[in-house]
Amino acid sequence: MQLTTALAALGIIASVNAIDINLYGPFVCEGTYATCRNHAQDKCCGHPRLQYNSVKFDYLPAEWDLQLRGYQGGSCSRRTKTLRSKGFSWRCFYEGPFTGAGYGFNNKKRGEIGGSAQEDIGECQVPDVLVLQDGTEYSLKGVDENTISSIFESLGDIITAHDIPGGAEDLRLL
Repeated sequence: MQLTTALAALGIIASVNAIDINLYGPFVCEGTYATCRNHAQDKCCGHPRLQYNSVKFDYLPAEWDLQLRGYQGGSCSRRTKTLRSKGFSWRCFYEGPFTGAGYGFNNKKRGEIGGSAQEDIGECQVPDVLVLQDGTEYSLKGVDENTISSIFESLGDIITAHDIPGGAEDLRLL
């Protein structure tokens, strides 16, 4: 029984510490966005061909010293921005364009913290949720690449479900 309770507590702690990476169209960390929910450290969130004006890291644990990263050149192929979380619960990168973002812990030697300009952190997760300005959420899992590209290219124009390219009928409401 104690083991079950301990495992449940660890699960709650892990879910509380899940970080979202939100990718925005023409606006600075506001409006409709595409997000990689509960994103893992040292993994990429982005798209190989599309660009975003700003990136918001959400639900950052205040007690963690994280290195937040913004990339250009397709997904996470070239790091262009690095910032420490410094106890904030969220941080915004607004000097886009960005094609991807990620994070990791600041536990490297001083010379390694900046990272390589040609760094590629591997396979990139395409955002899996679309969040409208009113808070309505749609799953993007299983949506075809052309539809996802149309949605991401139109982030600044999407305010309601009626504005989603191709309509919201093919998307699952969360």
